[in-house]
Amino acid sequence: MGFYSAPTFSDLDGDGDDDLVVGENDGILYYFENIGSSSNPNIQEAEFYNPFYEFSLNEFRSTIGTISDLDGDGDYDLVVGVENGNLLVFDNNGNSSNPSFVYSSSKTDSLQFDEKKFNQAPFLVDINGDNDTDLISGNEDGELTFFKNNGNYTHSSFLQVVGNENYFDEIDVGKL
Repeated sequence: MGFYSAPTFSDLDGDGDDDLVVGENDGILYYFENIGSSSNPNIQEAEFYNPFYEFSLNEFRSTIGTISDLDGDGDYDLVVGVENGNLLVFDNNGNSSNPSFVYSSSKTDSLQFDEKKFNQAPFLVDINGDNDTDLISGNEDGELTFFKNNGNYTHSSFLQVVGNENYFDEIDVGKL
């Protein structure tokens, strides 16, 4: 896989089991399909179909991705953290069984940091229980940045939360 392999799981082909996506230092995203089941997985590199093949992030390096439905259309979208400190958003313009990822500049623009840190590692989760997906991103300094989704389930709009409003403000696991 190359250096700094970073796995994430999601049911990208809509067959009821989790598939594997691995990012690595050269900015490549690899897709591994679970051809088994959720209770008896059989993970194989997809020979003929990689929904990430059409784009390369090699100018960014250190690709770490997280997957969730950001626009409520029933398929999974992708947020990628990269070495230069940016977060990139890719909408799935395909469907739940045949994804097709396209860079979204408007959603990427909403994920701007007050203070940029290198090697972002994002994770999408509804941390505050308001039925939309928020984003937490770690960085090489060991800090966590919180982006609250001020939109809703069908239209994500992220805003960085700072100070006491950031649930993770006091967490610092140290520089890597």
